[in-house]
Amino acid sequence: MVQSQMNSIAIVDEVMRDLQEHKKKEGVSIDKELEHMKLIQKDIEYLNKEKEDFSVQQKTLTQENQDLKQKFSDLLDQFQEYVNESETRMDEERQQQKVEQENLLSELNNTIRELE
Repeated sequence: MVQSQMNSIAIVDEVMRDLQEHKKKEGVSIDKELEHMKLIQKDIEYLNKEKEDFSVQQKTLTQENQDLKQKFSDLLDQFQEYVNESETRMDEERQQQKVEQENLLSELNNTIRELE
């Protein structure tokens, strides 16, 4: 009986040592996990800040792009107006030249008749 109690004590002692080692390992593991979690939280904060910065830059670039599109559209409208005015002016000048040529031709014909 004493022998079985001693065996029981030895088993209990061994189990207690195993539990203490497991507890130490678990404590180290939990500390590592907590440290890892803190690093992940810092990364998340950094990435959220980057996301916000990117969003602001995207909004700024989108607005600048819209402004440039509007300016380009305005310039294109102005250019089209200039082309239309130029064509109108050229048509008017051609018409004026035609009228002048017809008048000159008429005068020449009149002069020729007078000379005959």
